[in-house]
Amino acid sequence: MAKSQAESHRGQAAVELALVMPIVVVFMLMILQVGLVVREQIALIHACGAAARAASISDSPTYAASSIFSASSFGDEADIAVTTNDGMVTVDVVFNHPTDLAIIGLFLPDITLRASATYQLQG
Repeated sequence: MAKSQAESHRGQAAVELALVMPIVVVFMLMILQVGLVVREQIALIHACGAAARAASISDSPTYAASSIFSASSFGDEADIAVTTNDGMVTVDVVFNHPTDLAIIGLFLPDITLRASATYQLQG
């Protein structure tokens, strides 16, 4: 007795799903990791701007910029350099963002984020 065509393809969808699903999950995790890095870069740029603004109106620019970053989500993990030249204050920040998302973190190295902001000294 010959099997019908429907019976011979039984379970095919489950096998295809089992083959494709890991690729889809890894792709979605990669998109999530990129989103997290972009979010951290935007936060770093904003914190750097706030630190430069605080440094521009302070008598101690380095202390003011460091205080802003200590209060931010970056804490003391960011490397901050404050320079003053020709009536301008520049804050340069380097932050090592860990890529520790499940599965993806094993394959990607940590990403170094950088930001810089310059303001005219006010004080």
